Amino acid sequence: MSSLSYALQSGLMPDGDVFGGSMGEVVRDGTAYLSKQDRDAIAIYLLEGNE
Repeated sequence: MSSLSYALQSGLMPDGDVFGGSMGEVVRDGTAYLSKQDRDAIAIYLLEGNE
């Protein structure tokens, strides 16, 4: 979860690759400005869904 949360802040994935295309824009213009708590919540939702 922390890897995805970090990627939503920086655009960098754990393997050193970067988000491209529209996702890069989402990070640059949106998720990079969220609080860590909000990014963590998004990461949990994306990884675990609505269980």
